[in-house]
Amino acid sequence: MVGTFSEHMLRDSWPGFLDLLDSDTERAFGQFYVFAQKLLALRPPLAMRAFPAQEHADLKHDVVYHFCKSDFDVLRRYRDRGSSFASWFLAVAKNAIRSRLRKAPPESSELESEPEAQVAPAVVRSNPDASRLLASVLSCLADMTDEEKILILARALEFTPLQMTHLLGRERSDNKAVGDRSSDTCKKLKRLLHKNGVNLAQVMPTLGT
Repeated sequence: MVGTFSEHMLRDSWPGFLDLLDSDTERAFGQFYVFAQKLLALRPPLAMRAFPAQEHADLKHDVVYHFCKSDFDVLRRYRDRGSSFASWFLAVAKNAIRSRLRKAPPESSELESEPEAQVAPAVVRSNPDASRLLASVLSCLADMTDEEKILILARALEFTPLQMTHLLGRERSDNKAVGDRSSDTCKKLKRLLHKNGVNLAQVMPTLGT
């Protein structure tokens, strides 16, 4: 378990630590922890993108805890049905991360694009129109729901509608509805900006677009 993550580990349908859940819980936890950390680093669930990079380590620890709490309750539910344990693990981990996202969306979801505004700080500080636009956008975001903020961030990161659907924890069949909701959310932001007196047609040349 301490070596490189091999193809065997990815294909194995019954890793050895499952046999240790009753006989050697400490060893079972240690081996599972290494397995989980390496797999999450190799194939991180898409939902992790909603959280800032500095939170990923804590998020991985939370995922491990989800599997091991209450005497390995979740791990004990696994059944060998011929597919790989890694695939099952990633599916459960993805749902656990989505659940956390729905319960407490990361505060950075509305501020993730902030570094872009700081790429040319001198320009932002010296141009009243750009500074006013930034202040107005942040003010409008404060009036929007968490889901709307996440959709705006997803569009800024060029997520596809399907990726947005996964990010929100929706079913694949909601793909079109989420895509439409994303477009409506951007239109809502523009309406709020207009209501705040921001004329985008005048500001866009200022920003070099």
